[in-house]
Amino acid sequence: MKMRDPSRTLAAFYTVDELSRRHSPVHDRHPLALSATTAAFMVVIASFGRREVSTILPLFLYPCLTLALADVRPAELFRRLASVAPLILAIAALSPVFETAPVRVGPWTIAGGWLSFGSLVVKLTLTVTAAFLLVATAGMGGVARGLRAAGVPRLAVVVLQMTYRYVALLLAEVTTMTRAHELRSGGRRGVDRSVLGPMIGGLLLRSYDRAGRVYDAMSLRGFDGEYRVGQASRFGVPDTLYCLAWLGYFAIVRLVDLAEALGRIANRLAGGML
Repeated sequence: MKMRDPSRTLAAFYTVDELSRRHSPVHDRHPLALSATTAAFMVVIASFGRREVSTILPLFLYPCLTLALADVRPAELFRRLASVAPLILAIAALSPVFETAPVRVGPWTIAGGWLSFGSLVVKLTLTVTAAFLLVATAGMGGVARGLRAAGVPRLAVVVLQMTYRYVALLLAEVTTMTRAHELRSGGRRGVDRSVLGPMIGGLLLRSYDRAGRVYDAMSLRGFDGEYRVGQASRFGVPDTLYCLAWLGYFAIVRLVDLAEALGRIANRLAGGML
């Protein structure tokens, strides 16, 4: 039974942490500003109707500009999108099956489900992109500080941070066990079904033991229920301007059909030139 190399997944996991340690006009913003902007972005996406497509497209300015300002390579984003693309398409593919009523789109008549399909793909793509950019710029520690500053209960933030950090430890254990199995099976790739159960059981025991050691190490370092990461920073004027600028743009996109407005302007300019 072939399985994806866990070492690649672990490397991709650490790559996101490395991206968050950079300095840029976006990285230097307060985590609360980044978290609040991302949350508002997702709320605006969710507020659009299930058959709206063109009205959502102007929201792509946010991830595109964030990628440019944060100096994050588009390839890093595309790799993450490629990993969740099958799930996005599987969710959206149900719409044409259940929504067969015809609708007019310009000179064409199509099933309404295809509009819902396009809308879902755009919404899910924007949501996944925004979540990736938040972690890649603020880091999980920054996201936690932003959530605490917003008043999210401490227990929820600690659970989120520990879950995120433990994923790396779990992947490391899987990588070690997979390599040990390959070395003992003559270099044969993959895991046989006959040993898959014992390996999962061994992984559970190793994970339980590692969790105990992690907690002991945290307790010896004075862990008191507050998971502190990084240095605290003040919410300054640049952070306020960053939030207001993006929130204002999101409001304009939600209240005004920018795609239609730009189309009318282009038609007038074309007509004036003729």
